[in-house]
Order: sequence, then structure tokens, then C-alpha cells
Amino acid sequence: MLPKQYLSYSALNAFLGASTRRAWIQRYIYKQPFFTSKEMIFGRRVSEALESTNLFEVDEDLIDVISQVKTDETPEVCLVLQQKGYYIIGYLDSCKDDYSHFTEYKTGKTAWDKERVDNHLQLDTYALLIYDAFGVIPKSTLVWMETRDASVEGGIEFTGKIERFEREFTKREIDDCRKLFNDSSVEMEKIYQAHLDGYDFTDAKEARVLIKEIQAKL
Repeated sequence: MLPKQYLSYSALNAFLGASTRRAWIQRYIYKQPFFTSKEMIFGRRVSEALESTNLFEVDEDLIDVISQVKTDETPEVCLVLQQKGYYIIGYLDSCKDDYSHFTEYKTGKTAWDKERVDNHLQLDTYALLIYDAFGVIPKSTLVWMETRDASVEGGIEFTGKIERFEREFTKREIDDCRKLFNDSSVEMEKIYQAHLDGYDFTDAKEARVLIKEIQAKL
């Protein structure tokens, strides 16, 4: 049993962020609020603009970049994959109707490069969802729209720099991603059951010891 009966890339990424699983425990067991930054707020504005079917409705400070990167793919495609005892869920920024290609959009000051794209678990997750649902090994494009701090409302603006990175997937990468989700879900269930049994993970030192004990038994 998991705290929620579904996993996403975000949940898995939080879980894998540290051997103590601290971020995942805080967010998904103790329900601590997600940290919100001005960058995240700006990113949500961009996502909403990319989903809009009418560019005239897009905010003026976003329109130039949005008009350059928006594709004719279907925006915000939700896919759900049933696994043993849980589901994997993903929201693709945009995807072709035949699922042969999907696009992921990123904003931020930190530059993306091909190596980072090739090792980005979010893309593997979406490829897994598509493959298991439709039997298609897709291709993907990651579009990075550079931002910077600015003295404007919200404190973030586009620089105008846009870079695109193409990625293809192998069956091995998809299988490895599935295994990572399944293996992680087993450890998550053990941690959550320990919580239900009364173990306290709020003390970092005690939590570290208990996590190591759980991992040693897997």
C-alpha cells in the first residue's frame, strides 16, 4: 500500500533524491506543502499559455516565445499505466495523436544540454507510459526557454534564447524505467507501512537508521 495509489515522475524523483527518502516522506506521508518559487509560478503561466488554443489570449510578455515553440501536437495529454498494486500517471506537455512523438517544455536559468536530456527520468517515464499503453517507442523533443531575474511583475522573464534537444529511446531504457518504478514502489510500501505501524520519521537521525534497515531487507 502506498500513501497514494499512483506514482508520478515527481514522486519518484523526490524518492530518489536522497538515500534517506526525506523529501518523499515529507511530501507524501506527512503531507507537508510543496515549496513554491517565483520560477515555478512562471512555469505554470507558460504551461497554461502553451495549452491555450488562442494565442491572442496569451500574456503579452510570453507571446513571442510561445509563438515560436508551440506545436500542432495535442497539449496536456494524461496517460495512466496500471502496475501491480499502483498506477503510474503522467501529464505530457504535448503529444502527437499517434503517440510517435511528444514534446516537453522547460523554463529556467540553468542550461540544458544533450547529456542532461538523455538522462532525464521524466522523459523515460513518458516513453514507458506510451510504450505500455500503445506499443509505440516514441521520440521526444525537449524545448528549453531560458529565463532570467527581472524587475517585472513576478520577477521572471524570458531572455529569448530557445534550444531544442531531440531524444530517441531504446527498449532497454523503457524496461529499466519500469523496473525503477516497481522496485521503488516496494520500498515505498515498506516505509509507509512502518509509518502506519507507528514509526516516527520526523526525527532525521532515527529515520536514517530505519530506512537503512528497510533497505537491507529488500
